[in-house]
Amino acid sequence: MSKLSEDRKILLDVKDFSLDLVTENGSLPVIQDISFQIKEGEFLALVGESGCGKSVCSLALTKLLPSNLAKYKSGSILFQEEDIIKMDNMSIQKLRGNQISYVFQEPFSSLNPLKKIKDQIIEAFLVHGMGSKQEALDKAEYLLEKVGITDVKQRLNSYPNHMSGGMLQRISIAMALITDPILLIADEPTSAIDVTIQAQLIHLLMELKEQFSLSVLFISHDIALVSHMADRIAVMYAGEIVESGTIEEVIDSPKHPYTQALLNSYPSTDNLSQELEVIPGIVPSPIDYPIGCHFEQRCKYKMDICRLKKPNHIKLSESHSALCHLLEGKEK
Repeated sequence: MSKLSEDRKILLDVKDFSLDLVTENGSLPVIQDISFQIKEGEFLALVGESGCGKSVCSLALTKLLPSNLAKYKSGSILFQEEDIIKMDNMSIQKLRGNQISYVFQEPFSSLNPLKKIKDQIIEAFLVHGMGSKQEALDKAEYLLEKVGITDVKQRLNSYPNHMSGGMLQRISIAMALITDPILLIADEPTSAIDVTIQAQLIHLLMELKEQFSLSVLFISHDIALVSHMADRIAVMYAGEIVESGTIEEVIDSPKHPYTQALLNSYPSTDNLSQELEVIPGIVPSPIDYPIGCHFEQRCKYKMDICRLKKPNHIKLSESHSALCHLLEGKEK
């Protein structure tokens, strides 16, 4: 894996960001004081079990959550040094689907079954005034070929239900690239795809990242998968980022008990003869987040203080930090 140059500019800088979802029963603190950065050309993986808040976080980055439900409590989301939280609707619309594009988990639900592929793939190009319809169609053909679609003209005139999930996900990737974005947010783009197609799509994303000089935020529940593709990793649990660092730091030397448990729950060449670890219990709902450490109820190393007091982020190196009482006094 290539090392990122230290002089690369920070493209996205999320600082102490908290978000509530407003419900009939009150506000739910789904995101709590998270911070992370993505540099130009960098691949950051955001991982954790289902229900940890990863997808909500990705949608919140460009205000895709319904405005009557999402309450931005604190912090900032700086994109090219401009705070997205403070942007008006027109500025957000210019940014979303243009400089920042999404590839979602389920291609069958993200594509309109009643519209031809060509009308959907060129829509963002035309909405953002990037050229004529013919120029849009020419670029669509080019991108479909780049993502490995054959019989391009026929596919452009087809409807989504005429194609497989793997093919539709390739089309979704081409659609996300048509506006020449500089940040691609991929929300579990391979989880709904047959396992035999997953590796092809991952390889494709890595090639496109290099070819189009993309920064990528890749969201996944599979920490083993992202360990082969990302530059850095942020581990999320119950609305908090509990550990972050380079792949080498987090995968080879995990410090948070949740990260350790995730890694021990996947088979590898190091633990083929061992019984895989099962993390007891489930991720708590935001309505039941503990007063202290959010992982305390499932942690085999828990102490009394874990139940009573929130831990601080402990900086273990310039790029590696973890949220755990066990690490207090070990700052670098």
